[in-house]
Amino acid sequence: RSKYVPLAIEDMIWADLEEFLRNPGDVLKTLAENMDGLEDDDSIAKRELELIQEQLKEKDIERGRILNLYRRGTIDTALLDHQMADIETERQNLTQALVCVRERLGGVQAAATRIDSAEALLSELNGRLDGTLTWELKREIVETLVEGIIVETVEKKNGKKEAIVHVTYCFDKPNSLLTNHTQIRASRRWGLKISRMYKMGAGRSAWTSNDSLRSAAA
Repeated sequence: RSKYVPLAIEDMIWADLEEFLRNPGDVLKTLAENMDGLEDDDSIAKRELELIQEQLKEKDIERGRILNLYRRGTIDTALLDHQMADIETERQNLTQALVCVRERLGGVQAAATRIDSAEALLSELNGRLDGTLTWELKREIVETLVEGIIVETVEKKNGKKEAIVHVTYCFDKPNSLLTNHTQIRASRRWGLKISRMYKMGAGRSAWTSNDSLRSAAA
């Protein structure tokens, strides 16, 4: 990844933002269409959750059987300790997997309810554009909607270098109680997002967008 950020990037980002705020229909449609994929993710996560819960129940049953064998004198203490340690390790792995699936499931379900809030956020910011567009207001809009920028430099077949910029926009309203940028980003981890890729050849000032929006729940 290149540390060099083209000066034109600010104008490019602002053009995107103004498009989202002035004409929010397209971006909202893209986010809504992505909900179809989220429904599939939701079903998969629920099945995984049920499977892990069943496996945890089986481990409890298995542990009870091992204890019964020990009480009957079928196995000695050494074998009991070995078996119980194995079961506990497997339980810990399953428990960790359960936490991950629940987190993913919660994120998917939360993202599916955020279209209305995204529309409200864009409408609120759009209304503020009608007033005096100060530097502070532009900065606030950028910090609210731009989650991240990645600039990479690639070498083409002809040997010339080309800058490719990936910009990720997030349409979840930040928590007003949070002031730390890292905390704000963490709180919007499962937010509704889209990414756009731009290319700029070395020595050129004009940006060329691939005109494709990719929405994601993470």
